[in-house]
This record gives sequence, structure tokens and C-alpha cells, in this order.
Amino acid sequence: MSISVKTTPSGRVDKARFENYLAIMHNLTRKKTELEVICSKLGSPQGVKLTDMPKNPNRKNDKIAYLVQEKMEIESDIKALEKYREDERSELMAAIQELENPKNSKKLYRERKLLVAEASVLRLRYFCMFQWSEINEAFHSGEPDFEIKREDFQRKIFRYHGNAFTDLRKITQSGK
Repeated sequence: MSISVKTTPSGRVDKARFENYLAIMHNLTRKKTELEVICSKLGSPQGVKLTDMPKNPNRKNDKIAYLVQEKMEIESDIKALEKYREDERSELMAAIQELENPKNSKKLYRERKLLVAEASVLRLRYFCMFQWSEINEAFHSGEPDFEIKREDFQRKIFRYHGNAFTDLRKITQSGK
């Protein structure tokens, strides 16, 4: 079961591409967990069952061979996913850095601090794999009325997120 990673056209930066990156990150985490389980199965001694029933003497070897084959396939998948992650991360990070570029603040007629906040939301969500509530707390937990207005602050985070993609689209269109 080899992984094929679909790449998107270089230069096009949109929500789907960031969501795909996040899915790859989750898949990579899952594959590493699978590999740990298989390695622990291969490294631990097999228990001996004492029974009078006859059994196939090669069954144990079949299981080990299967685990070794799975281990090799998962390692190959992890290698492909890590290569994709490296390439994609650098392109997406360059796009996020464009949000923080002071020149783009003037082009978009937006305050720089808003563009920096949008970039931070994208970093936390897609590169740090934070949940929405964690991003909300990172941004607003210091506010005195945070607990009372938690949902209002959460909507603000969603606006930053949505505006980031609108601004990225405008930046890439103006750069052509």
C-alpha cells in the first residue's frame, strides 16, 4: 500500500492546498504510530501457547514476514510523505510570509497588524496543527472578558482565517 501524493500547481495558494497539507500531516502522524506498533510487535518475544492441538509450524514465520513487509511499506510511505511535507511547507510558508510583508499591507490597504494576525492563524492551524479553540486561547486568553465572550473571539479567529485566503489571493493576483 504505497502512498501517492498529489501535488497542486505551484504558485496557487488557497484553502484547499492548506487543508491538503494538514491532511498529509495527520496521515504522517498516523503512519509513524503504525510503524511504532509494528516495531514493538517485531521486537517483543512471542508468547508460547501450550496446547494439545496440532498447528502449522510456519504460522509464526508468516506473521513475522507479514509484519516485516508492512514495516517496509510504511517506512516507504513515511519517506514519501516527509518529502512532500518539506516541499509543500516551504511554498506555503513563503506565501504566509507574503502576508507579513509591509509592502503588501500598502497594496491591500490593510493594517499590517491584521495581516500578521492572519499569518499567525494560518501558522498555528496548519503547521502547528492547533485546534480552533487552542488558537482562540493563544490569541485572546489574556483578555479580561475572554470567558464571557469566548464565542465572539472565536468568530474573530475565523474571520482572520477567511481573510487570510482572500488576501493571499489578492497578493498573488497583483504579483502577476
